[in-house]
Amino acid sequence: MISTSYKIISGATIAPLINMGKKLLNFTAILVRHLLLLACMTTRTWAYSNLQPNLKTNSIPNSSISRPPPGYVSDVNIEKNEKFTEVFLSAQTPPAEPTLQNKIFSPLSKEFKQKYFDKFGQLDTASIPLHRTNFDVFDQNTKPVNEAEKENKQRNDFADYMTKRLLEYHVDQYMKNEPKMRPVLEVKEKIQNVKVEVSKEVRLDIQYNFAGNAADLNIINPWCDTRFSLQMNPHAFGPTDAEESRMWLGKNLTKTVRLNANAAFQDGIAYTDISKNFESWNLGSFLGVSSYFRNEGPSVRESKLLAGFSKAF
Repeated sequence: MISTSYKIISGATIAPLINMGKKLLNFTAILVRHLLLLACMTTRTWAYSNLQPNLKTNSIPNSSISRPPPGYVSDVNIEKNEKFTEVFLSAQTPPAEPTLQNKIFSPLSKEFKQKYFDKFGQLDTASIPLHRTNFDVFDQNTKPVNEAEKENKQRNDFADYMTKRLLEYHVDQYMKNEPKMRPVLEVKEKIQNVKVEVSKEVRLDIQYNFAGNAADLNIINPWCDTRFSLQMNPHAFGPTDAEESRMWLGKNLTKTVRLNANAAFQDGIAYTDISKNFESWNLGSFLGVSSYFRNEGPSVRESKLLAGFSKAF
């Protein structure tokens, strides 16, 4: 009796508990499903409000968010505010090969300009046709004709000097590159260039110019630019009697102001000028005076006041 009664009580008691457990499991499953659905909705709302492109900065905080295919935008309003810059890609232009004219004349262009200035007192050779010359005062007198022919001969002699100097320069370049000719070039340079140390601040540089048949003396010192030249017969080979002796003095007073002076002692002509450069405008100006200190000489005895301006483009 005790055993049978226990079984009946146990069966009657367990059945309701099983039904209650099933209902509890169903409720739990429904609750979990609603919670998951609520979590998904919350995540979508947050992602839509926080991960959409920023209209002001046109940036997406999270780079892992998928983007539209190339060529498409998610919002046309963003595209209206965008600024695009074109980038041109090009290969670096190789340096141009020097022309034959540059190879021949460029290495000596600075020297020729200085020599022209020393002889004729002007650097710009293109301005010669604009200057007043004796060619426009021809008459029956012989003096104007002689002066014009003399001016023409001086420029022809300068052209001859340029031709011989160019030939000498390129022959020297050939000997530098030819091992068998280097001893000859070394002997020539020893004869042509002599340097004498007078003191720590003063040095004498003596150079003999074969092409122009002239000996130039540069006195290197801290006070002013000093040069002295003995000009001999340009048509002769080797030293001859001096036809003219010249001296040049120069001093930079400031960064843009320079004072120059030179004198031809055999001709008896002295020249002084002061020049100023206006670097911000690429302008230059000078004021000079020329006069004679000997009553006789190859040049015309006259005093001149010169003023000029130049513009670099």
